Amino acid sequence: MSQPPVAIPFSARWHRHGWWVAGLGLAGVAAWLRVPVPPCLFRSLTGWPCPLCGSTRAFRALAHGEWGAALHVSPLACLLALALALAGLWHLTALLWPGAEPPRLPAVPSRWRTPLLLALLAAVFANWGYRLATGQH
Repeated sequence: MSQPPVAIPFSARWHRHGWWVAGLGLAGVAAWLRVPVPPCLFRSLTGWPCPLCGSTRAFRALAHGEWGAALHVSPLACLLALALALAGLWHLTALLWPGAEPPRLPAVPSRWRTPLLLALLAAVFANWGYRLATGQH
């Protein structure tokens, strides 16, 4: 017979999940308030946008509910924002969970790690190509 899950003290839950919740919350507030950020170093040196240029503008647009503008600026940043929002919800749930932690996602099998990394790199470069093709220099 399996044992019931052991409750994790709030201090341990905060150590594991609170920093995620606080960090993502602060990032969301900063995007909503349009806190100034330093210019892109790659763009400053080369005159070309970096592969992730536009992400800050996309996050700010999402924070203000401007979905179309965010998608136009950086489709990849919109997917990243969705992933971060889901991760933030999971961490918030884990932080506030009264008993044991909520179920975790299964680990990525090692045979899938390289293909997933290559797919991620391809998505970054496809996003960069999209920005260059649409004249977002």
